[in-house]
Amino acid sequence: SWTGDFGGNGEWKFDTDATASGGTGPTGPQDAGGTYMYYEASSASGSASAVSPVIDLSAIAAGNEAELSFYMHAFGGDMGILRVGASSSPTGPFTNLITWGGSYQTASADSWYQIGADVSAYVGGDLYIEFNNTYGGGFQGDVSIDTMEVTVCDLIPSCNFPSDLVASEISDS
Repeated sequence: SWTGDFGGNGEWKFDTDATASGGTGPTGPQDAGGTYMYYEASSASGSASAVSPVIDLSAIAAGNEAELSFYMHAFGGDMGILRVGASSSPTGPFTNLITWGGSYQTASADSWYQIGADVSAYVGGDLYIEFNNTYGGGFQGDVSIDTMEVTVCDLIPSCNFPSDLVASEISDS
């Protein structure tokens, strides 16, 4: 039920195994046995969008909070720019929630990274999520998305989403 740019090089694809290009992408889905979505950077140019089916938040009372979460795998020397947006319409305009450029993982076998974003503004209506990837200049830019979900916290006063996180005392061990 996803819409957008799907199927070929420079577009989004669904897979159950490693991406076709070497030196980029994950070795398989985040959730074993599942399917994930990835941007195929081979012979690409420009950008490609993937828009989710409707996420119905109309039964959630105003004042409650909602969080989008998904897993990302971004390994390769030619990563482009991934933008994640939200809208109440499948055709947008999409409000930018997240912008990511460059590699996050250092190898195909590295673990997927979980990302979250506040989508509370869409509580009480429809929500569509857009993943838009801009080509990074080469075939080693297969950014991958898996296990997307929206969680609603219907207990007021709030879910208390983490913010202003800081990492310190980082070492190899």
